[in-house]
Amino acid sequence: MCIRDRYKDLGFYGSPNKSNVFLMPTDKCLVNLTETPYFILALEDVEIAHFERVHYRLKNFDFTFVFKDYNKSVVRINAIPTEYLEKIKSWLDTVDILFFEGSKNLNWTDLLAHIRKKPESFIKDGGWRILQENDDEDEENEDELADDDSEFQAEDDEDGDSDISDDPD
Repeated sequence: MCIRDRYKDLGFYGSPNKSNVFLMPTDKCLVNLTETPYFILALEDVEIAHFERVHYRLKNFDFTFVFKDYNKSVVRINAIPTEYLEKIKSWLDTVDILFFEGSKNLNWTDLLAHIRKKPESFIKDGGWRILQENDDEDEENEDELADDDSEFQAEDDEDGDSDISDDPD
């Protein structure tokens, strides 16, 4: 197996099994061959990738691969440091894998069971666009949380000192 130089700087740490290992992307697969159990994910079998727990307050995120064969369980890589997010997205772009991101982990077992049960309805409803819609809802919820935080405003008391108040009036 030859790891091309163009992907050399795209390696990242994550936990595909129980231990945190260095994962190396290539143009055909994602691998860890330095520690057992070895991890090899062939990209030709992957339909989409989904970044989970992506939030500016978190230091790590999870990364899920969904296979073209919906009967296979997804592959999840946990606890990837946020600093690698943009590098991984860049790699996915170069290997033409569609990806989405969200602030929550999804229940892939139920989602894939629903798709297997009603594939026509999944396609009719826009396919994987449901993940994009969930991303939009997550952003709206984050905006609402930010608005809620703005209700806590500093007020000057009689001495000119600021007091924090949770009363917006």
